[in-house]
Amino acid sequence: MDQTNVMTYFEIKGDDFPIDYVNELLGINPTYSFFKGEEIKRTKNPKIISTKRRVRTCTSWQL
Repeated sequence: MDQTNVMTYFEIKGDDFPIDYVNELLGINPTYSFFKGEEIKRTKNPKIISTKRRVRTCTSWQL
């Protein structure tokens, strides 16, 4: 018998909201989350030289 793989993705994205409130409301913690204005960390790659500081443009809660 063939098997089917299924994946679901749930994300709440907005300008700015309290992530702790979403945790409490849903009763679960996110797999990944970030706040608007947080600096985006870059991977250490010697071939890429960046002089810009990049920041998140929204708040996100992902499961």
